[in-house]
Amino acid sequence: MKKKIGILHPHIHENATEDEKDVLVQVEAISKALRKLEFNPVPVNFDLNLESVAVALRKLKPAFVFNLVEAVNGCGNLIHFAPSLLDHLEIPYTGSRTEAMFITSNKIVGKSFLEASGIATPKAYTLSSLKKAAPAKGRYIVKSVWEHASIGISQDSVLRQKELPK
Repeated sequence: MKKKIGILHPHIHENATEDEKDVLVQVEAISKALRKLEFNPVPVNFDLNLESVAVALRKLKPAFVFNLVEAVNGCGNLIHFAPSLLDHLEIPYTGSRTEAMFITSNKIVGKSFLEASGIATPKAYTLSSLKKAAPAKGRYIVKSVWEHASIGISQDSVLRQKELPK
């Protein structure tokens, strides 16, 4: 009997963006690779109904889980929920552990850990720090504290120093 491998991914809504739908391409690619290795891949939807997800995972009894959850119900600040649930269920999984996911998913908190460790990072501003000191002239990219990669970024996210909120 082939070992079952869970592929945990966020629930994809009908009006999902192409970026959000891309996870389904990843699910299929991983499934194909696992089948070649003679495993039985089983996609598992992840959403805020944690009890339902837990029931599905307990029933599946996977050898391990590929964690592809990068947001929960469209919220990047909930990214640590998936590894937290997998830790609670004592199911081995791919990707970062809960603590690392929680600390690094918030850009301001992650940056403070890097700086405290002596690792140079580019200057960043929050709305409150902008009120204390004006940044140097130039262009800036306004980005969510929680979202990863380029989610939420468009041409409208690039501002000149004079356009920044005061």
